[in-house]
Amino acid sequence: MIEVVDRYHPDIIYFDNRVAIIPEVYRQQMMAHFYNSGHDLVLTYKDQDFATGSGLIDIEAGQLTDKASYAWQTDDVLDWDSWCYISKPNYKSAGRILHQLIDVVSKNGNLLLDVGPRADGTIPDETQARLRQIGAWMRINGEAIYDSRPSARFGEGPTEIKAGSYVADHSHDFTAQDIRFTTRASAFYVHVMGAPGGQVKVASLNRDTPLPGGPLRKAELLGSPQPLKWEWSPDGLVLQMPEPAPRMMLW
Repeated sequence: MIEVVDRYHPDIIYFDNRVAIIPEVYRQQMMAHFYNSGHDLVLTYKDQDFATGSGLIDIEAGQLTDKASYAWQTDDVLDWDSWCYISKPNYKSAGRILHQLIDVVSKNGNLLLDVGPRADGTIPDETQARLRQIGAWMRINGEAIYDSRPSARFGEGPTEIKAGSYVADHSHDFTAQDIRFTTRASAFYVHVMGAPGGQVKVASLNRDTPLPGGPLRKAELLGSPQPLKWEWSPDGLVLQMPEPAPRMMLW
């Protein structure tokens, strides 16, 4: 169990697994104690260790095929082969991590990323480079992730996602036809999960699709000063990409 106390954020009690070996009566007493303490508390658990809805369920190295009606979390690794530092690492790309993050957030989830330091506590340069890439993307696009909410529909696209634990690493890479949605206040965000060509077609959006800000009036690409040209077509929303296309490390 790890308890993290932050002045500006909820207290987090994180159970990695096997809490079910504790008799249920004691688990209930423990949970009641913390929930009745008056703290802003999040309790994370796995499998069936606590009753559904009593805390934040964590699906280890997992994903969902569709948006969940409840908040959930996945914890996953930066290294394809290990949860800790190894002498011959096999790191995932920053784009792979960001695609997973976007997919999880669009389905009402959070991503907890494992980063393995060396024995002396230092973070390897290759790890730092990926985290800086992720940070650079988030500085431009973070408003579509932080404090965002899932849309009525998580997205669209041909790439199949298998639900459950330990499946994320076996998922295929997303394509430009895979699209995810998030919302924040009156904004509606369209995440294209691959390098688009001259235009992006969003088949699941049409004139009658309810949007948080009302009818679509303008479209823009985060990080680009010029607005996007767009139109409604029989195939949905068509967005014209700027030329030249902005450089984005996500792909």
